[in-house]
Amino acid sequence: MSATAHSKVPERDDELLAPSLGTHRPRARDAARPWRLGSQVYVAFFGGPLAVTAIAFANAVRLQVPLSKRIAILGIGLVAFGAVLAVAFGLSDASRQGLRVALNLVAVGGWGVMYLIQRPYERIFMAFGDGEHQSLVVPGLLAVLVGGVLQTAAVVAVVG
Repeated sequence: MSATAHSKVPERDDELLAPSLGTHRPRARDAARPWRLGSQVYVAFFGGPLAVTAIAFANAVRLQVPLSKRIAILGIGLVAFGAVLAVAFGLSDASRQGLRVALNLVAVGGWGVMYLIQRPYERIFMAFGDGEHQSLVVPGLLAVLVGGVLQTAAVVAVVG
């Protein structure tokens, strides 16, 4: 048999043989490293959905998440913020003591969906990056302060 007879491989639509990294491009050495996904939950808990959306979006850029999924992160943040306002508006005066707990649950729930969007790209970073994450302390505190103030102002405006 000739060498050309063996070189023909039948084309198959098999997921097992598909490239696993898709359109992944190697990161530049001087590019900003992403933050740990698990650390973003603290930003969600203390700063609310606006704060965690800002951090998750910036992290998605660092992880090279496609634009459509970054837009989805923004949409999830807006939905979570709308839910915060709806919860604040819907609670009666007697149940306002549970407002902070409800707002935290909404923010952490939004973070959970953002986490799921970013997770495959963080795995690629861990496998092919340098494996070191950047510290979230300073940007996280800044996001908590700004996001918390904006959320509090919006809730006070809605509740009255």
